[in-house]
Amino acid sequence: MTKLKTRFITAFALITGIKGIANASAIHLLAELMILPHDMTAKQGVAYAGLNPRQFESASSVAKKPRLSKAGNKFIRQALYTPALVATRYETHIKASPAFDYRQWLEKNSSRMCRDA
Repeated sequence: MTKLKTRFITAFALITGIKGIANASAIHLLAELMILPHDMTAKQGVAYAGLNPRQFESASSVAKKPRLSKAGNKFIRQALYTPALVATRYETHIKASPAFDYRQWLEKNSSRMCRDA
């Protein structure tokens, strides 16, 4: 077994151990992450994925709420979207977090037809 294959199998086992990440999401994520340099810091990785907060400030207006910069790799963000929704719905630590209210988000972002079903 090659060194790269062993690294992939180990990474695959670790990433599928995270609640919300199934095989398809893990393969998609690993395809994007395995090509990154090994000496990349966590801060650089977050920026590469475009998940770092972007501050908006203006001299004449009130500062807006920070948002994702989305300046990085869109494929990583796409691969994390569904697992993030699953985690917010079923993971008790995230579900109990006051920073994110799943029901409030669902009401705001679901179509009326989906809510009535």
